[in-house]
Amino acid sequence: LNEACLMLEEGHDNAAQIDAIACKAFRIALVPFGLMNLTGPPNALHSTDYHAEQLETPRYNGAGNLRELVSDNRMWEIEEDASYSDEQYEVISRRLYGVVFGVAAQIVDEGVCSMEDVDRGAKVGLRWARGPFELMNKVGVQSSFEMAKEYQSLCQYVDGKSSWSIPDFFFKQAEND
Repeated sequence: LNEACLMLEEGHDNAAQIDAIACKAFRIALVPFGLMNLTGPPNALHSTDYHAEQLETPRYNGAGNLRELVSDNRMWEIEEDASYSDEQYEVISRRLYGVVFGVAAQIVDEGVCSMEDVDRGAKVGLRWARGPFELMNKVGVQSSFEMAKEYQSLCQYVDGKSSWSIPDFFFKQAEND
């Protein structure tokens, strides 16, 4: 959710386009901005900030536009033109895949749960057609790893360290592919 906010903040299209691309890329109905409007932007902001603090991952801090939206007590504008070009689809889907693949690998790397549990959670809890690891296998582990590397390159550096790093687990998976 936060990465979708960051893309919008950076000038990538509009919320409706990002939602439409997420819908197609992940085959999901609960798209980022639509989901935030459904559950309430304050919940999304609290969640991102809490995860940033608990996981000591500055990249997860709530985006500025999400903070502004909450401060103004507004919802996301999702009724805009949702059409997009192939190029827009490629840029946005790769970035969303990169963060999802990286975070899924991080969950396994930290021993929170198994790959199967991550997939099951996404499919049951979020109603995804495929879990993150099933998607990685579909697009190829090496391609998935490259997308996560692209995502990492976007993360700011603090004291010479990236605010998000690719987990060791993912390196090992890519080496074995």
